[in-house]
This record gives sequence, structure tokens and C-alpha cells, in this order.
Amino acid sequence: MPYLQTEGITKLYPDSGVLANDDVDFVVQQQEIHAVVGENGAGKTTLMKILCGLEQADSGRILLRGREVRVGSPRVAARLGIGMVHQHLRLIPEFSVAENVVLGAEPRRRLLLDRQTALRRVAQVAERYGFAIDAAQSVSRLSASQM
Repeated sequence: MPYLQTEGITKLYPDSGVLANDDVDFVVQQQEIHAVVGENGAGKTTLMKILCGLEQADSGRILLRGREVRVGSPRVAARLGIGMVHQHLRLIPEFSVAENVVLGAEPRRRLLLDRQTALRRVAQVAERYGFAIDAAQSVSRLSASQM
């Protein structure tokens, strides 16, 4: 059974008349890595945005471990274990490394960001993967490769 699968994903942007995805089927088995390649405007980014909840398909289905899911937002996608590494950096230069990493899934203390928890979690992940970075540092002070 596929880990993640799309069936018949179609996305039309009515304002421009652009048909970005036309009946797209895509299958990923557990522990597989795929490269989605094609010309500019082929619909790669649109399909990925649909999978991670940034866009909604006009028709089609997304199945996770054989069960149909509705990925209505990035938060829902994250809860399902679906994420996206964007081709273009989407960082907020004024925020710290930790604030950028947890953006959208912030640990909270009541209504406010729990900065200490965010810093600790990001530092732990960085250490686990051998990435030497100060989670409290402002992103604007990082090199391009660190970003």
C-alpha cells in the first residue's frame, strides 16, 4: 500500500485560465524520495502546495496510508506528517532561527510564543543532525548556506 498517493488532482486558476494540474496521479512508498521535475509552469509547485495544504485542489483525492485525507491547511498537513521544503527561502529576517523553524507550529504559553521551549527544541534538532547554529540568532545575521 502506498504511503502517500494522489488520484486525479486537478487545479484550475479561473482568474488566469491556467490549468496547473490536470488529473495528476502520484504515488510515494514509505522511505522513498522523489524528485518532481519539469518545465516552468508544469504544475510541480502547485501539486506540492496542494499536498501541504497551501492550496486546494478543484478535484481529486489525497490518500495517506490508504485512507483519504483532506489537507485543508499547512497545520493539518503537519499533523498528518506532510511537510514541504520550499525551493525559495521563506524566512523572516527579523525573527530568530528558532522563531522561523517553529512558525506555524509554535509552542505556546497561554496565547504567547514560548520562546524558551522553541529555542530548546530547535537546538536539540540542530545538535541531533550535527548542525552548529545558534537557535537564538537572528536569521538576518546568517550566511546563505546557514539559511
